[in-house]
Amino acid sequence: MSVPSPDLGLSSQEAARILEEHPYRGGPRGSRSFADIVWANTFTLFNLILIILLVPLAIFGLWGDMLFGGVLLANMAIGIIQETRAKRALDKLALLVAPHGRVLRDGQPQELPIPRIVPGDVVLLEPGDQVVADGELVRATVLSLDESVLTGESDAVAREPGDQVLSGAFCVAGSGAYRVTAVGADSFAERLAAEAKGTRATLSPLQLDINRILRVIIAVMVPLAILMIASTVWLDFGGTVASVQRVVAALVPLVPEGLVLLASLTFAVAAVRLARIGTLAQQLNAIESLASVDTVCVDKTGTLTENRLEVGGMVAAPGHDEAQVRRAAGLLAASAAARNSTAEAILTAMPAHPAVPSVEVPFASSRKWSGVTLPDAGTIVMGAPEILERIGVQVPARLQAAIDRAQSERRRVLLVATGDQPLDDQQEGMGHLPPVSAAGAVLLEEALRPDAADTVRFLEGEGVQVKVISGDGVGTVQAVATACGVTGAEHAIQGPDLPDDPRALRELVRTTAVFGRITPEQKRALVQAMTDNGRYVAMIGDGVNDVLALKDARLAVAMGNGSQMAKGVADLVLLTNSFATLPKAIEAGRQIIRNTHRVAKLFITKSVYSAIILLAFALLPVAFPFLPRQLSITSSLTIGIPAFFMALSRSDGPVRREGFMRSLWAFAVPAGVVISIAITAAYLLARDALGADVPAARTAAVLTATLLGLAVVVELERGVERRRVRPWVWLMVAGFVVLLTIGLQITFLRDFFQVEVPTASEWALIGVVVLVGIAALLAVRRVPWLRRLEDPEPRGSAGS
Repeated sequence: MSVPSPDLGLSSQEAARILEEHPYRGGPRGSRSFADIVWANTFTLFNLILIILLVPLAIFGLWGDMLFGGVLLANMAIGIIQETRAKRALDKLALLVAPHGRVLRDGQPQELPIPRIVPGDVVLLEPGDQVVADGELVRATVLSLDESVLTGESDAVAREPGDQVLSGAFCVAGSGAYRVTAVGADSFAERLAAEAKGTRATLSPLQLDINRILRVIIAVMVPLAILMIASTVWLDFGGTVASVQRVVAALVPLVPEGLVLLASLTFAVAAVRLARIGTLAQQLNAIESLASVDTVCVDKTGTLTENRLEVGGMVAAPGHDEAQVRRAAGLLAASAAARNSTAEAILTAMPAHPAVPSVEVPFASSRKWSGVTLPDAGTIVMGAPEILERIGVQVPARLQAAIDRAQSERRRVLLVATGDQPLDDQQEGMGHLPPVSAAGAVLLEEALRPDAADTVRFLEGEGVQVKVISGDGVGTVQAVATACGVTGAEHAIQGPDLPDDPRALRELVRTTAVFGRITPEQKRALVQAMTDNGRYVAMIGDGVNDVLALKDARLAVAMGNGSQMAKGVADLVLLTNSFATLPKAIEAGRQIIRNTHRVAKLFITKSVYSAIILLAFALLPVAFPFLPRQLSITSSLTIGIPAFFMALSRSDGPVRREGFMRSLWAFAVPAGVVISIAITAAYLLARDALGADVPAARTAAVLTATLLGLAVVVELERGVERRRVRPWVWLMVAGFVVLLTIGLQITFLRDFFQVEVPTASEWALIGVVVLVGIAALLAVRRVPWLRRLEDPEPRGSAGS
């Protein structure tokens, strides 16, 4: 078979044959396999500790005391099932934003997914397109590629016909075509991804906090375990079986076995909820970052306004007429090698036959103008009026007045200039022009999104600053920001007037809300300045000009109809292309923070009182107040089940980015001390004061621990803000108390858990201890310095 020409590409039959012989072997990146999910939910450190504690119980046939192993299996199963559901939902959505290639098949361009592109295909490139496979350039018109994903170098690289291009790069300017030489797992980017698979992902602040908690627990658990084992060996507690039960019962409650599971579960469930409203989380911990956002930077076009441009009119300069402006603008749009949405809108309104330019300067966000020199029409330039004026185009006063008026009416304005001398195709910075004169201006219109004003109002009501950063004229951007209700829209500045000094720029961004005629580099500098001021910045963008800022923002959000390049670097993709989905996404992130913080307090309270009881009874020559099987009752009713529902339930209240560890210990330590004292008192008083045997005393300890544990659930629900307890929480607590009471009446359950029905005096003792414990819990919750630790002054929190 002869080699197809670059203009024709492969035939459909040949492509099908190659695909059959060489099937696509790549896969979606960033998605964990099922095996990875199973491994991550099974072989955690605390799961391994619990598995080790199961071994001696199994050796001595203590099957009833291995009940916590069933809870462990249930936790792992829930985690695996939920994460697998989330993976499937996200993988389906990921297909919607996966890169496609415009491939020449049978001489016609076709949009094809990566798996259908084969070696020998010719793929077209335009600004914003991703290089989807390795190949060799067969055509390049002033082509520049961003290869930072592959090389780490941020500067665009010029490419010529014959150069090799690698998958993962992006077209930032010009246009071209390349013949595919390698796809899928054979491509450079896939090989690089395979080599990097073992690298550790960046952990979010919440994940880091959980790791800190786990390290503290391990540090406490190791010496306590040694102490308990040593005291058990030294003292006689009725033989080996009783000693094994004592050690396991002391160590199991120290382990917050469900904390990591529930943290992962909230991420997965939140991702599924976001998927239902058309938001794809490409990084799961980006959902958490949403809770911390206190500054949102938005582009004008496609975010506050509809991403549809229409020509709304023309203004001719003195000495020219509208027909001349129409002809010049149409010729430039038709003859350009690559067409963006602006060129398409102009060409729709002013159709023209394309000509082959002798010189072309393609549009670039850093220049904000484009131009061609045509053999029969001379030089035509079109771009931002402010920029063209700065590089030598004289704008008559009457035309300038029309431009200012149009910008105040939220119209986008492009200045058209013509001349006889050719352009220089070597341009740097804003560029330079031969002598040209203003012929007129093209006026473009884009409607405000109907939900833009409501979304801005919501964000600002939640303490989130909104900054509008656009490449359009500052007058147009300011008019749009004002119409959307952006606070401080009267404070505006255009890109050329921005200070170069970083300190001055940091001061400027504190008070300025609108930025016009901004280049991509300036957009990145603005985001960096806001970040340096301590702001948690989210950047929303859709075009190539937004990519630098998206990379530097704490949270990068891309529109679903944005460029492949923007979606490639984004943490979140708004598939509905609606700015209005952002508030829902932010609330999902805040819910993760609030719920995980609350649930962590529940788990650590249990670890604290378990550690104190272990320490106390390791030094006392008395039987331990619990058997391992009895702990399954208290853990399930006061921790496992409540934590599961609290982690996944709707919640409200402030969000704290800072001071979480102080808040955690300020709640857990006092609550844990109160419960440990109450359990110890109930157990020892039952044995010594009432003369109860060990099973009866253990029953008193189990009931005290469970009832006070449920009191902690209610107190945690109320929070420092003293919120109303939701009805379902009261129903859950009441239901557990009823179940506990009924369970004591069932002989089989009493025999299995080795508990007894308390006598009247024992019920009275339990009641008094529980009431005193609740009173003590409420008292310590009102200690001023503890309240200040638990509820620090919110700093940089968007939801406080």
